[in-house]
Amino acid sequence: MSLSVFGIYRPGSQTVTSTFFDELSSVLEQICLHTCPFVICSDLNIHVNELSDSCSMRLAELLQSFDCTQHVNEPTHKDGHILDLVITRRETTVSAVHVGGLLSDHALVTATLDISKPPVQYTWTTCRNWRNLSLTEFETDLTASRLCNDLSSLDGMSADELTDLYKEEMTSLLDKHCPVTKARPRLEEMTPWFHSDCRASRRRSRQLERRYRRTRSSADKLAWDDQLKEMRLLYKDKHQNYWKGKIIDNKGDCQKLWRTLSGVMGEKTSRYVDAEAHSAEEFAKFFDEKVKGVHESTSSTYSGTTYRSLLLRRWTCGIL
Repeated sequence: MSLSVFGIYRPGSQTVTSTFFDELSSVLEQICLHTCPFVICSDLNIHVNELSDSCSMRLAELLQSFDCTQHVNEPTHKDGHILDLVITRRETTVSAVHVGGLLSDHALVTATLDISKPPVQYTWTTCRNWRNLSLTEFETDLTASRLCNDLSSLDGMSADELTDLYKEEMTSLLDKHCPVTKARPRLEEMTPWFHSDCRASRRRSRQLERRYRRTRSSADKLAWDDQLKEMRLLYKDKHQNYWKGKIIDNKGDCQKLWRTLSGVMGEKTSRYVDAEAHSAEEFAKFFDEKVKGVHESTSSTYSGTTYRSLLLRRWTCGIL
């Protein structure tokens, strides 16, 4: 479980200005973009215990606008004011906030944050190990099946019957050459920007880590550190570019833009189908053109060898 900790300090010798609140607002904008929980430990030298104070009121309004809350309710300064603050998101559970003895003119503030890592969840699913499939043996059995053995026997069959036959024969062949197995993968949120180059960089980092732990040499340690820095920069660049592109793509559509911003901030949104994407007329036109295309593509009969090759090639490429 990740946690971001930020320290913010404003000198008490300086007057609180509007520029300070503008800069604090910009900082909070960046902090609230983090998808993980965060805690802000700050000494802003603002008397938040004086509710009628204009600076205290403006700070409270600013925190409320970013859905943040301040948890310290006891004086933390020798003069009896609350200056040292603990700020988190409103949804973060904070307990056992305690103001200890004075270390100097300020007291030590401790708190307990409930940010325990959620339990790992698994689900049972079925899959096929496609790497174990032998295309040569599969092609031999496909050639001998009813789909390719006697094409003349298929002339009198309807489209539904041909579909059922295809499904029955293909399922039987796959169960023979690549049987279904049960798997129990972990349920975790997908990272849409994590692609092959990110996996390659992570794999390289783990290789260098294993090498360093085996040799304990300073050169291997330096190579591992450099690779980790490169990997983090790659992750940051991928993450930023992905969400920037999403926001640009959704420009002009307030609903889609808000769902994108909610994803950036780690908020869960309900899943639903965008019913406005296609009309009934568009669906009808699509299927009408699809049927016409199938009729045109099957108007001429293939020879046995050509038909078997085309069937195998289409199945392999995932067209059928």
